[in-house]
Amino acid sequence: MLDTRDVHIDRAVSTMTLAQIQSPAGFIAGDVFPIIPVDFVSDKYYTYDPNVFARDDVRPRGPRDTVARIGFTTSQDQYTCVNKAIGTDIPDQVRNNADPAIDATLQQTASDLLAAQWRQHLERQWASNFFTTGIYGASAVGGLGLGTEVSGTASTPTPGTTIRHWSDQTNSTPIDDIRAAIRTFQKNSAGIKPNRLVLAAEVADALVDHPDIIDRVKYTEGALNDPQMFLTGMARLFGIERIVVADAVKATNAEGVTATYDFIQGPHALLAYRPASPSLMTPMTGAIFMHRNNLGSGMAMPTKMWRDEATASDVYESEAAFDIKICSKSLGYFFYNAIA
Repeated sequence: MLDTRDVHIDRAVSTMTLAQIQSPAGFIAGDVFPIIPVDFVSDKYYTYDPNVFARDDVRPRGPRDTVARIGFTTSQDQYTCVNKAIGTDIPDQVRNNADPAIDATLQQTASDLLAAQWRQHLERQWASNFFTTGIYGASAVGGLGLGTEVSGTASTPTPGTTIRHWSDQTNSTPIDDIRAAIRTFQKNSAGIKPNRLVLAAEVADALVDHPDIIDRVKYTEGALNDPQMFLTGMARLFGIERIVVADAVKATNAEGVTATYDFIQGPHALLAYRPASPSLMTPMTGAIFMHRNNLGSGMAMPTKMWRDEATASDVYESEAAFDIKICSKSLGYFFYNAIA
């Protein structure tokens, strides 16, 4: 008697494939440090000493008196782009033997793979160099002063040095901590207010669940039902233009062994300033200097394809020359280990 398997040979469906590629939205490096296109691999840029712009040197002037004259001072900092690249290939023998569902997307898959690799690389570099301890309270950059770093603790905090872990919903005071940090940020930077609060995913969870914050934000329309509206209400509470949640995930295993994953960012938080459009005489915490020849769209690097006849393959590669660096440490307030 006929069975269903007697009348059908299983093959790959042509209408769907399964791929778990995380959204670019959780990768936040470019939302904190703007991309600045540059024409040369290395160059210098001017920095202005902010002190004179915050002083009052206006003096009385009598008849025939000369005007009291002041001046401004500048110094120089430098970027140096490092060229990096990643590629993949599709041999003809592989393409010619591919099922229709795979063959239709081989080129797009190669492009998506390289884009994902770039997001991982840039985010990991930003996290390891600028979202970690020992950065904003270390030696000054460009004569612009120092930022601040505080650490989370499970014991009684010392103002200006430690904070109670925000995951301690009973004893911690995140509203007071962040407001005090904003005022310190302003005083350290000659009056610039931060406009970004960067929260690691688990830190954001702790703040969203904190009763002090819930009590202040619950009256924002939709805040208790919509996570994004809650963050909007929290940003309004602190007078911050935007709260950025860093929830990108990385593979922590080497190739060929059991897959393991973790968040790229540690359990920290950062107050920073990012200009809407970098230009002359603009403050910013840091920048991503990117050579124009490799400039893509946002954090996505352009992909090119070329033919490798020696291996009978189509090669896809993506290349960029860039330098991610702090421009002013005084425009940074870092909460190290903000949660337990």
